Amino acid sequence: MRTGYLDNCHIHNLKLGQDIDQRLGPGGALEALIEAKEQGIIRHIGCTAHRSDILLEALRRFDFEIILVPMNIVEREPLQKLIPVCQEKGVGVTIMKPLATGVLPATLALKWLVNQPIATCVPVQDRLRK
Repeated sequence: MRTGYLDNCHIHNLKLGQDIDQRLGPGGALEALIEAKEQGIIRHIGCTAHRSDILLEALRRFDFEIILVPMNIVEREPLQKLIPVCQEKGVGVTIMKPLATGVLPATLALKWLVNQPIATCVPVQDRLRK
């Protein structure tokens, strides 16, 4: 990657129960990321999940600096609780699946998303629809 550090490093695809307990608990991935941040290897620690309740639980356990969650003009649920909590805590919000995996027209989907309280999004072309 030709860099001495990463700007953002996420614990990806968290799930409730044993998964979140292990990865955020003693000896888990979070400890390794905290150590990497202390060493200057990464700048910001984030987490990713496909459900807001999981990310809210993660934010309750640790002061993550950035999250990644699916949201689009059809799937707006993160706007109810998750994004307001992130705004209150100063957590950056990155959106995945802004085009609803290719179902939505990009112009419409991104125009709607740019007016939401988020930091950025990750639009990915659905390769299966070519």
